[in-house]
Amino acid sequence: MPPMSADEFVTLEALHDPTRAAMLEEILREAGIPVHVLGLEQRRLFATVGATSLIQLRVPRSHLAEAEELVQAIEAPDAVLEPVAPPEPPPGAGPYRGATEPREDYGDPRLKRVSFFCALLLTFGTGHFYAREKNTGWLLLLLEAVGFAGAFLGMPRLGAAVPALILYDAFGSLGAVDRFNAGAPRSEVAQLKRAPLVLAVAALGVFLGPHVDALLTVEDPAAEAAETTPAPAR
Repeated sequence: MPPMSADEFVTLEALHDPTRAAMLEEILREAGIPVHVLGLEQRRLFATVGATSLIQLRVPRSHLAEAEELVQAIEAPDAVLEPVAPPEPPPGAGPYRGATEPREDYGDPRLKRVSFFCALLLTFGTGHFYAREKNTGWLLLLLEAVGFAGAFLGMPRLGAAVPALILYDAFGSLGAVDRFNAGAPRSEVAQLKRAPLVLAVAALGVFLGPHVDALLTVEDPAAEAAETTPAPAR
């Protein structure tokens, strides 16, 4: 039997839900992972059930681990918030002789694209949670929750802070991933010192929100003329 090639497509997931399959396909493609979807159109056309109706998401073997981590991060927020494992001692350190060499996966490296998608799709600071800067993540979660609550209670200006905070989480988490992978994440104190910056981003969103909304609103000249034209006298 010939050995399997790294470019050979293997099954990432087999599922019945065509909506979920289409969503995962789009996310994987946006992340730069080639994906083949088998059975999606047949499922939509015939709405069949049973083992023969399974939709298969297939990716190259070389991208399988990356795709699995991306899907896990998107579908299981609890996995994103898992605690950091205690680091192993560096070789030769400590009072014990014969210290072992650190593993190749020492430091549990993070992926930028996963942090970015977590911030945009899961929101609530999950980009920074994934990058292990949890104090910043908790602050973003609190402020976004306040923004959503304000919008729900009829205060749309508070809701305008949410998109600004999501963007801060998405792009800020990229640097946080680099720092974590380099073994130099921000300390809890350093994260707290940046809280005024996060608050400033929220305030900027509240201030600019109505102006952006006004720029994006297209006025209908006919409707505006009808409003300004006086009604004819009877």
